Amino acid sequence: MGSEIIILEILKWAITTIIGAVCGALGMKVKHYRDQSQAIADGVKVLLMARIQQDYEHYIVLDEHMTLNDKEVHVETFSAYEALNGDGVAHGMHEEIMAKQPWVVTD
Repeated sequence: MGSEIIILEILKWAITTIIGAVCGALGMKVKHYRDQSQAIADGVKVLLMARIQQDYEHYIVLDEHMTLNDKEVHVETFSAYEALNGDGVAHGMHEEIMAKQPWVVTD
């Protein structure tokens, strides 16, 4: 009877240790994937901001013609940027771009 209690206590300790180790390992994996996902989101956000700046340069600073398609692409770019919690600098550029009248291309 005494040895059964000792074996049960050892099993409880072993199971608790194994569960703790597995949970720790899973926690580290989740953190790694979360960090990696955040890095990808940050990289995409930088690329989207660069595109918004490029649009601003072309259509506002250089006053180049903008087609309806150009404007639609800009709207999609800005929407994606905003979904990634973009900052207010892009909002100002976006408002100026949206105020510009696009050229209507006809065939």
